[in-house]
Amino acid sequence: MKQIYLLLIGVLMSFSMNAQTIVNTGPGNKHLVLEEFTGIKCTACPGGHTTLTNIVAANPGVVHVTGYNPTNSSYTNPSGTQGTDFRRSFADAFYSASYCSPGNGSRFMPSAFFNRKVLTNGNLLQSSSAWTAHANTVLSEPAELNVGIESTYNASTQELTIDVEVYYLSNITVGNSLYVLITEDDLTSDYQSGSSASPANPYVYKHTFRENVSVGQWGDAITGSTTQGSLYSTQYVFDLSNVIDPIDVSKAHVLAYVIESNSSNKEVYNGISVVANGGQASTGTQATGINELVNEQTISMFPNPTNSYSTISFNLNKEAIVDMKVYNSLGSLVYTTGDETMLAGMQEITFDGTQLPKGMYFINLTIGDQVITKKLVLQE
Repeated sequence: MKQIYLLLIGVLMSFSMNAQTIVNTGPGNKHLVLEEFTGIKCTACPGGHTTLTNIVAANPGVVHVTGYNPTNSSYTNPSGTQGTDFRRSFADAFYSASYCSPGNGSRFMPSAFFNRKVLTNGNLLQSSSAWTAHANTVLSEPAELNVGIESTYNASTQELTIDVEVYYLSNITVGNSLYVLITEDDLTSDYQSGSSASPANPYVYKHTFRENVSVGQWGDAITGSTTQGSLYSTQYVFDLSNVIDPIDVSKAHVLAYVIESNSSNKEVYNGISVVANGGQASTGTQATGINELVNEQTISMFPNPTNSYSTISFNLNKEAIVDMKVYNSLGSLVYTTGDETMLAGMQEITFDGTQLPKGMYFINLTIGDQVITKKLVLQE
């Protein structure tokens, strides 16, 4: 059904010791990973969707949502020709009574997990009346780790390349696992209980779960050190030509989050989401120093992917010597600009890929003492 490859892990390290190209290393509060359970036969679910929309709007950039339609609920099964089938069996294990509600064994819709924390009545699953308060609780907690993600889409191969980095702000001595999911906005149905939806006036859904990119039902194990200052990085290449239903990449997001895999409720440490095509984001704050010449998170590269040229733009805090080197996916140097003195302010360097083979390239910028690496895809 889907193809997943782990590629280029550690390749970035060979280019530069400063391989943290995505994740922030500074402290910050947790982001909220809100896993919603909803269905087209759920009369109260439109009200839950409104509450969720308000939570996202009130907390821009720090609330990341996936809307599950599990198959083990009568609320999610379309009625004959009415309604769109958004069901995915991947969500069933999360919605099972023994897992979602250890306090009383019940399950209901609309409902949601908040970083999979045990909250009211000793349960993971929470009713929409408590969502706003629980969101505020989670968002006030300091993070033990940061998660960074970058996603690009190659239209010619229909492959979504997803890079994830996890930076540990504290020592974590239990097992961790990583989830990577794809969600999609603006999906429609001609039927939704509790609404006026019809073929002429369809109901519109946000954050709908579409595919699991990570291999395991309970995430992929994070290997290596999880002590303070440790960095974990991995890459997924996901084939969108073999998904259950077609996904509009322009309306899709990629969500990545880390859980405590040893615990019974598998609480979420932190998470982040980005647009599927050309998105990059991280939890936490960017660590800056007195010698920092450019804020790495503000560097742009457009277009990316490209079939010829791309422009790298950045804002220099002061005059500096800048050099750009380009490596292919094997780590071989294929181009360099040589040292150039640039003045403070906005600067641009043009990448010319017209004479290079199609594929993945790494743009290595040396700006004074800073070394920053970005990925660029050359496609047909």
